[in-house]
Amino acid sequence: MSYAQWNQFTQYIVNNEVVYGGNVYKCILAVGPTATTPPSDPTHWTDLGGTAGGPTGPTGPSGGPIGPTGPSGATGPTGTGTQGATGPTGVGSTGPTGGSGATGPTGPSGALPKIGQETAGGSPTNITATPTTYQTLTIVLPYDCNILVFATLNWQGTIAGNFEVFSDFAVTGGSFIGAQLVGRATNSGNNHYQQLTSSISISGDSGDTMVLDLRIYQNSGTSTDAQAINSSMSYVLVPV
Repeated sequence: MSYAQWNQFTQYIVNNEVVYGGNVYKCILAVGPTATTPPSDPTHWTDLGGTAGGPTGPTGPSGGPIGPTGPSGATGPTGTGTQGATGPTGVGSTGPTGGSGATGPTGPSGALPKIGQETAGGSPTNITATPTTYQTLTIVLPYDCNILVFATLNWQGTIAGNFEVFSDFAVTGGSFIGAQLVGRATNSGNNHYQQLTSSISISGDSGDTMVLDLRIYQNSGTSTDAQAINSSMSYVLVPV
């Protein structure tokens, strides 16, 4: 089982598990983004201990004493009979050496990195304070691997104040389940246009189905026309 490293820019929800300082922490109350580390924040995190597990327990007690040896059985009677005569020595010359066997078939090639991409289309989507899935990427893993996922989101709008646009991944499948912050943009002005580019790394086993939702939402500031224009998601599967 692998865990994501704690990140101060990430939003965590209840039951998310992260690694910080060699220990695993479980989220018990939604939190983030925040610079307060899990060891200093017992209100939102509980310490599950080290990633290597606890020490080996003591050896259990030995079983009872060995039982007594049973008595020996009676000796059976000696067999009788005469020895047979020795057979004659075989005759004949040594046969010729056989020829070499045919070369076996070439074995299959090992798994190679696989690259895939999906580009979102359709009409613009309003960016609100509620996380909204803008694009979904589904990957069925052909082998045990690490997955590098890259996303680009283009958005525009008339911005007032310290306006923030976030995009993150909601990932289901493999050994990572949760939300991972992948990008943010803060700016203000009229007819603003900006591109977010970011990535995450997760892992999975052969046969796993990974569903990655690229989500968008605004965190602060004011905008009545902020819209996601388009996005693209690509990935690389690295065999392990």
